[in-house]
Amino acid sequence: MKIAIVFDDCMRLGGVERVINNLADYFSDNFNYTIEVINYNMNSKKQNFIYNSAVKITDLTIKNTKKDFISKFINKIKMRKKLKKHLEKNKYDIILCMAALSNILVAQVRKGIDAKVIGTEHVPYDGHSLKTKIKRRIFYKNLDALVVLTQEDYDKNAKYFKNVSIIYNSIPDTFKYENYNVESKKILAAGRLTEGKGFDILIKCTREAFEKYPDWNLEILGEGEKKKELGSLIEKYNLSKNITIKNFIDNMEEVMKEYSFFVMTSKYEGFGLVLVEAQATGLPVISFDCKSGPKEIINNNIDGVLVNAENENEMSKAIVSMIEDKEFRKKLSKNAVINSERFRNEKIGNEWKELFEKMIKKKSV
Repeated sequence: MKIAIVFDDCMRLGGVERVINNLADYFSDNFNYTIEVINYNMNSKKQNFIYNSAVKITDLTIKNTKKDFISKFINKIKMRKKLKKHLEKNKYDIILCMAALSNILVAQVRKGIDAKVIGTEHVPYDGHSLKTKIKRRIFYKNLDALVVLTQEDYDKNAKYFKNVSIIYNSIPDTFKYENYNVESKKILAAGRLTEGKGFDILIKCTREAFEKYPDWNLEILGEGEKKKELGSLIEKYNLSKNITIKNFIDNMEEVMKEYSFFVMTSKYEGFGLVLVEAQATGLPVISFDCKSGPKEIINNNIDGVLVNAENENEMSKAIVSMIEDKEFRKKLSKNAVINSERFRNEKIGNEWKELFEKMIKKKSV
């Protein structure tokens, strides 16, 4: 089976990019699929992900140094034509579009392309801008199937689009449990330093904990436009001795073993893959019950802790409680490892395989 995975930039650091890397390698290694990852706006300055040698990486980016509206508009038209020509020429069986903008782009150039086109969502239904929502309603009719990440998103999308299914994001086998360091006094958070990730809320929510337990600290791993602002907030609350912001690292599965627990204060998530990654390594997790992923990952007070969305007081108390209750952390760690097994590549990969085969069967009828 010949599969094209379409995205703007698969080498940029981020959750969707990690998912693409994981799926492409798994499909190639385990199902003997011919995989090509097609990028139409690749601007990463370095290669942040390593793909298997059998996976082909294609860059269709049309470089444009001019920033005026007309130049950008012309560039978009050229890029669409280039992508359409490439998709027509290479005769794929499946075109897998990653995230809404890629779904819309391929749906716009779909006419004349014989492959089955599957769209995927990585932002909750209500998280899209009005412009994107309108485009989705217009162009998603050209998709053969749409894959979402949560039941909540399924319920909303199934009202408007055909052939919607749920397939969770998966984690590679490199995320595995070896031991839980219950004596660690380090708290971990990770993600892009953007408004939606709520790191400003997290910083505020740790003040009570660090007043009581000044020998504990928080490390935030991430990069993004809010870095300077978050640094100023840390200084404002005199937390420089307790909170540090570091760049993303490649070997998260190794680093996670150094921490006591993981905290996520996102305002919304498409899924929350980093929660699963943390659980797989045995880290207890605390997360806001934001739309729309955490409640489908965490069983509250069994393998993690769910806090009402954006409730700063409740989150502050949850962090303090986690620090104070070593036995609770040990219980969560044990159950987290068990819970993470349902997100393993073998299970999720087979769900993708079933969908692909179903699509190909329809194509041949």
